[in-house]
Amino acid sequence: MSHKSAKSAKSTKSTKTAKSGKTVKSGKIAKSTKSAKCNVEFPLWIGDGDCDGGAYNTAACKFDGGDCDVFNVDYPNCTNVEFPFFIGDGFCDGGDYNLAACKFDGGDCDEFNKYPNCTVEDVHKIGNGYCNVGRPIYNTTECGFDGGDCLD
Repeated sequence: MSHKSAKSAKSTKSTKTAKSGKTVKSGKIAKSTKSAKCNVEFPLWIGDGDCDGGAYNTAACKFDGGDCDVFNVDYPNCTNVEFPFFIGDGFCDGGDYNLAACKFDGGDCDEFNKYPNCTVEDVHKIGNGYCNVGRPIYNTTECGFDGGDCLD
């Protein structure tokens, strides 16, 4: 997804607070996390401060070196997303992110979900403050006239 940088700076916090208010211990990543059992394409992503999905968020990889500890508490059933750190980032990603298990992208898709009959590919464009006039599918009754962006 092009709306994100690939990775962010390494986290140095040893505890994190989940949205539920629960404090979650998060281990700083050590080189010992890179083991034969943790077989991932980009080992440097482990413990970099972003919760990565798939093989990274497993016991073998110590739940991405602790990066996924808070995510796993807040979204225990949200298991089909490639980039868990996209959830709750202010950008509606749609697809598997916009499911109840992922709390509708951590609330990022609340505006889009007001229009259940709106079927557009770029869901983040609905209600983003810009009238997408060049793409008529957005400026429809089903999509709330681009989430209200085209009403003025």
